[in-house]
Amino acid sequence: MKRWIILAALVVVLSGVATVLVSSVPEITASSTKTTPVGLGTLNTPKGPQPKAQVETPYIHEFGTLSQRVTGKHKWKVENTGQGTLELWMVQSTCSCTLAKFKNGGKASVAPGETTEIELEFETRENNGDYSKGATIGSNDPDLPTFDLYVHGKVYPAVMTIPGDGILNYANISNDKDDHLMNVAVFSKDRPETKVVKFKASNEKVIDVKMEEMVPEECRSLDVEKGTKLVVNLKSGLPLGNFREEVILTTDHPKQPEVRLVLSGQMSGPINLVPGILRNHTIDSRSGGRGELIITVRGNRETTFEVSHTPKGLKAEITPEPNKKGRYRLVVTVPPGTPVATIEDEIVLKTDHPKAAELFVPVSLWILDSGVQ
Repeated sequence: MKRWIILAALVVVLSGVATVLVSSVPEITASSTKTTPVGLGTLNTPKGPQPKAQVETPYIHEFGTLSQRVTGKHKWKVENTGQGTLELWMVQSTCSCTLAKFKNGGKASVAPGETTEIELEFETRENNGDYSKGATIGSNDPDLPTFDLYVHGKVYPAVMTIPGDGILNYANISNDKDDHLMNVAVFSKDRPETKVVKFKASNEKVIDVKMEEMVPEECRSLDVEKGTKLVVNLKSGLPLGNFREEVILTTDHPKQPEVRLVLSGQMSGPINLVPGILRNHTIDSRSGGRGELIITVRGNRETTFEVSHTPKGLKAEITPEPNKKGRYRLVVTVPPGTPVATIEDEIVLKTDHPKAAELFVPVSLWILDSGVQ
């Protein structure tokens, strides 16, 4: 019985202690939960006279049109209309081709009431079309900690051509037609007065070029002020097969004094190859190999062929097909023991045909070591 009395007394005592502890804990409110992050301390607020940056507008400079591979520059004035010294520096730029420069090198210090300039220097490099580059500037103006300065415009090659990239693709043309004409426009966006001074063709016997100024209607269609129109005539005297010729233009543009036009395609005529290319990519170096092409002459005309060029190491022979006029077989042999190699070349055949003095036979052969696993 005494034990129960003692336990009851202890419960009463502990309850009283708990009541005292609870009453001593302060009330938790929304305002009392604010804490200062460990290690950050209290926030510093600017004290004393402060600078104020007044930046010349607009922040984006429209430069219009520039050519590739040039360096452009533009300056903005910044005035300190505050009471403290203004500090300016470059935080970052859009690319390595753009840099913000200050009078004192990498940064500027501007006293109250004074003005400085920030120069944005940018390189157009190989950009083509719409161009937008800039830099972020940092300052100690509490109301303007950063601001962006940009340049925007159009960048083009110094001298442009249409068709683009100066490539004249004639595709498949026939020597049954004497002339194959293609027009080329040559102009400059940043220097409209640019002229083509002269030209030189890689094969003057079969390439003829005439130059004239573009008429207003042609200029309007290309959205240019002025330009030169070239009429390139590829005559039928080219050898049969694939061709690649050049016309080199000399201009008076200081940034691009030379422009190359590439003429490519395939010349067909009265002599055809089946298939059009000799291709074999599985020839064993030790045992060698062979390939064949059929040559047909339109109208079954008897024609004399002579092999004038063969890739090194190969043998080529032409024989008439029995009982088939105007039909011949070209046999190309890779002798056993020919070294491992990749042959990308052509066989050149001379003929007595009035419309096909030469015939080019493309060759693509891979000579492999079959012993390699």
